[in-house]
Amino acid sequence: YTAWYLRRKCLDELGEDSDWQWEIYFLNTIGVELEKNYQIWHHRRCVVQAMQDPTREKSFLADIFESDDKNYHAWSYRIWLVQHFDLFA
Repeated sequence: YTAWYLRRKCLDELGEDSDWQWEIYFLNTIGVELEKNYQIWHHRRCVVQAMQDPTREKSFLADIFESDDKNYHAWSYRIWLVQHFDLFA
């Protein structure tokens, strides 16, 4: 968790929306390859929560579920999105 925490801390210090958007792009790129890495999912959750903008998450999750519709981490993340942002309701 430490490396991801330090990434978030740097992003927070920079304070630019474009940096957070780039981080989501980065997570999209590595998230598909490492879709069962819980640290990446936790980092993604923290980034989306900091941005308060979950609009792109539905399409990202659709891509993940297309490759593995039983991905526990993706389903847990989707549940969090529903509870936190009421995104899919």
